[in-house]
Parts: sequence; structure tokens; C-alpha cells
Amino acid sequence: MIKKIDLEKFLTPGGDYLSGRPEGEGARKNENLDEFDLKEDNSIELLISDKIIGVNISFFLGLLSISLKPFQTREEILKKVKLVFTGSDLEIRELVNEDFEYMIKKILDKRDINDILK
Repeated sequence: MIKKIDLEKFLTPGGDYLSGRPEGEGARKNENLDEFDLKEDNSIELLISDKIIGVNISFFLGLLSISLKPFQTREEILKKVKLVFTGSDLEIRELVNEDFEYMIKKILDKRDINDILK
């Protein structure tokens, strides 16, 4: 099953940038991702409109770190979560993709030796 999450609904009124780990955790709770993650065949599509100029790594980590912790490689993470851009602004795509790649790197770097050995 694919869960589509429209990130625009988590923008603050008048805002255009998603940031803050607590805000990402709030979005996670709002989207019931803890329940959704229990099913192995699930994936997530993050819908990103041109109203969003960026997504800070802290927001991504709050939203996704629990979901992505079991994965060992970038490729596994990209099978679980996809960015879907609904607008046409190429600069926004580039900036959000950079933030997303940085989040992946942080998730993979934070594994401890027991995680790596599994």
C-alpha cells in the first residue's frame, strides 16, 4: 500500500518552509505512520508543491526516522519513501532533493554497531 502525504498541509500559515523535528513528529502522528509502518509492503509518497521552498532535515527526521531506521542502504530507503513533486519549479526540486539526501545520510550514519551487524 502507498500512503500519500501532502506536505503542504503542514506549512504554517503564510509559511513556505518545513522545519523542526517536533513539527515533523507532529506530522508523523497526524498521518498515523507508527501504525502504517507495521505493514512490510507499505511505502510513502511525499507530495511537494511549489508552495514549499524547502524541507529542513529536522522535519524529515521527525517525520521519517522511525520508519527508515530498519533500512541499511540508500536504495532500501528510496524503495520505502519517494518524493513526488506536484509543481514545476526545478530549483525547489533540487533544494528539497538535497535536504532529503542529507536526511538519508544522517539516518544511515546514526546506526550503531548492532544495527550494522543485523
